[in-house]
Amino acid sequence: MAEEYHRESMLVEWEQVKQRILHTLLASGEDALDFTQESEPSYISDVGPPGRSSLDNIEMAYARQIYIYNEKIVNGHLQPNLVDLCASVAELDDKSISDMWTMVKQMTDVLLTPATDALKNRSSVEVRMEFVRQALAYLEQ
Repeated sequence: MAEEYHRESMLVEWEQVKQRILHTLLASGEDALDFTQESEPSYISDVGPPGRSSLDNIEMAYARQIYIYNEKIVNGHLQPNLVDLCASVAELDDKSISDMWTMVKQMTDVLLTPATDALKNRSSVEVRMEFVRQALAYLEQ
């Protein structure tokens, strides 16, 4: 309620200041103020025809996997593993990116128990030690 009153009073004050500025400009003999908009270069023409994406083929592959992930969730299917979906894209491309997704997959295999306080759960000694074990297992591979 107080925030709404404050917002309304600010709007009224802004309108008063705006009117005062306009009256000052008009009273100073500037009757013919030129408010024509100058043409500015458009970046829309650089994007390409409508319906086309500016994403490259790799970005489109990741976007497609996220789309599939969202569709499965919306349609009520079992929630797929997003890391697995993204890792499948990386297998088609770069070895270093594929290695990165393998590491992410290894680190997300830490079993987290549902808790009321996720931050407290994730910062617990047990969970931190599980992350260390997962990292060690990845490095030993």
